[in-house]
Order: sequence, then structure tokens, then C-alpha cells
Amino acid sequence: MPYVTNPYWGNLINPLFSAMCEDSDAGNFGNLAMKTDVFENENEYKFNVDLPGITKENIKLSYENDYLTLEVKTETKAKEKNHFVRRERFSGTASRSFYLEGIDVTKISANFENGVLHIVVPKTKEEAKGYIVKIN
Repeated sequence: MPYVTNPYWGNLINPLFSAMCEDSDAGNFGNLAMKTDVFENENEYKFNVDLPGITKENIKLSYENDYLTLEVKTETKAKEKNHFVRRERFSGTASRSFYLEGIDVTKISANFENGVLHIVVPKTKEEAKGYIVKIN
């Protein structure tokens, strides 16, 4: 007898297994996805982080104890007086950290454009201390 999938059971079980098998380090926080591409060459690291729907004022980028940490805050407000039937948009605070040693914290630059945060982290041989990065 050939294997046949049951649409009813598939609709119930597939989301369960999908949630269990997600890559927890991929930057998913609720439905806020901080999908990140990281590039490295001999002089620097470059990050491109997708932050759709986030404003520059709600982004904090810091470096402390060899970790570059990105924190974002977002809030969805209901425009109607009705109660939510379903709420999928992320509301709250999320963060993501990257371990980087041997970097020049005073020369970290960040630019936020069209929902993408571009970060450049120059390398150095000196020991780094904590630092808050200004986002342009």
C-alpha cells in the first residue's frame, strides 16, 4: 500500500515539528526575524541585519566582554477598539549577540537604511573594552 499523507493530520503535526526543528540561533524572536549575513576579511567583519518595520530610534548596538549585541524594541498597537482574534506581529524587545574578539570598538560603524542595518567592525590586535555604537 503506498504512503498517503492525511491533510488533516499534516496540518496539525507539521507546524509542531517545524517549530521544534527551527534553528534557534537564526535570530527568530516571535515573528521578528533578525536574519543576519556576516562577512569577514583580514581587516574587518561586516554584518547585514534585516529589521523590517523597526525604526532607527528603537535599535541599540553595543559591544561588551567580546560580544557585539544588537537590541531592538517594537510595539504593535491595535488601531481598532476590537480585541485581537489573532496576533502574529512581534511586540516587545529582542536581542542577538555575536562573539567577536580583537576588534577596534571606537571604529565600529552602523548605518540603517531601508530596513537593513549595515555594521562594519574593524579588527585590531589591542584588547577591546565596552562601547555603545551610534547608528546613522
